[in-house]
Amino acid sequence: MHIGRPRAQRPSSLYRAPGGTVETLPSLLATAAWAFGHVRHNHRIWSQMTRILVQNPDLVRRLEPEELVMLSGGFSKVKVYDRRLFKQVAQQAVNCMHRFTAHQLAQIAGAFSEVRHLGEDLMLKALCDRVAELSSSERAGGGKGAFELADKALLVRALSELNSLPMVCWDGRDRNEALGIGNFYPLLQKPFSP
Repeated sequence: MHIGRPRAQRPSSLYRAPGGTVETLPSLLATAAWAFGHVRHNHRIWSQMTRILVQNPDLVRRLEPEELVMLSGGFSKVKVYDRRLFKQVAQQAVNCMHRFTAHQLAQIAGAFSEVRHLGEDLMLKALCDRVAELSSSERAGGGKGAFELADKALLVRALSELNSLPMVCWDGRDRNEALGIGNFYPLLQKPFSP
């Protein structure tokens, strides 16, 4: 029971966690999706989360890059796919693409390829632009930085599965050179899980 403001006046998007911290409902849903997906637990919670998120698109619009990755990754791990939900996630990803890290780019591309969500050209173009931006800053910093080998593998594999690897997103350079992967394609033939 909450003492203070009556229940009707409390913001519906806030949840007071047992530790006393306040979390937003979108963050809570992303965390739940990640947790249930991580243990690959197939439960009716997936249809309930999908319904809540699709009926309230503002919830997805309030997610940060890490939460978008957690949400899409959770759904993709248990192979639960709703086109409307992934479309909303893609739109929000475009809005905040400039804040994605290299690891988050690889993870969200991997989640979209896992459920075979095609047709998000705007998101993929923004993602490729961000990859090129991070790659050029990586080269400027002496080659150290943004992309770990596993992230490169997941990103290249996900983009190829989404039929987006040929997109011009490598600053006019050879796509192998842009990611610094050289003769990396033999790895794509082997099963890979992040």
